[in-house]
Amino acid sequence: MFEWPVAADGYYWVSNADSEENKLDLDSIQKDRHGSWHGCHLDANTRVFRWYHPLQDPGLFLTFAETPVTPKGMLEFANQYGHLGSHIAPDDPDTIPNFDSAEEKERYVQTKMRRYDPIYIWQKSITEMRRWIKQWDHLAKDSSRLKSFFGDINSKLAHDACRVIFLPNRRSHGGYSHSIKPTSLLAALWFQLGEAVACNKKFEKCVTCAKWFEIAPPFVRNSRQYCSEACRSRAYRERREKAINLAADGKSASEIAGILGSDEASVKGWINLKEK
Repeated sequence: MFEWPVAADGYYWVSNADSEENKLDLDSIQKDRHGSWHGCHLDANTRVFRWYHPLQDPGLFLTFAETPVTPKGMLEFANQYGHLGSHIAPDDPDTIPNFDSAEEKERYVQTKMRRYDPIYIWQKSITEMRRWIKQWDHLAKDSSRLKSFFGDINSKLAHDACRVIFLPNRRSHGGYSHSIKPTSLLAALWFQLGEAVACNKKFEKCVTCAKWFEIAPPFVRNSRQYCSEACRSRAYRERREKAINLAADGKSASEIAGILGSDEASVKGWINLKEK
């Protein structure tokens, strides 16, 4: 399963011309006359990383596309989900040390060699993903545009962006099955978008935590508002607490129901429970 590192102590922007790698103040990073961010790249505060599975969050590409295209906004995404990893640091050696396993080698490449993210790559990638997502609903109705979309996706997943591996699978007759594994977070995000369009996936944003989650009919209702039972329970507790506070301010059960979008019977139950 595809894993990706996130710097445990966060990232910072550093000037491409700064051999000392001093942190840049966010306000000091300027656009060029063409409106592009330039002149700096991302680096980690420390070489301590935590690991997670990006593809277990099927709506992560939508979160990425929503990222503000500013040094601060892009840094906040990196601090939560990691560096994009599509570029090799120019000063890193061409040779990789010998490792006992492919997993150790891969982690070395991901944390040491692939942590160099030029800021313009962030801007370009977010802008391009937004453009395709905006056209998503029209792709199925326009075969030439759909062909252009998948041509672009294929180009972004070409060369060393992804690799095919065979893994044990008890359900397979031969005991193994193949899997596509991205080599960077950026490749994983483009893979998610391509798969979402190819499979006609639907997504909603959780009203509690604002996380994008997949709607998979016919197994869930299209009216689903929460990404998990935990968020549903949290929303319920918040509505109940707000109802109690509004009642303390002198609001009637009918007024509270209108404010919260709930039914009057539920509101009365919350208020009476608090009074007991």
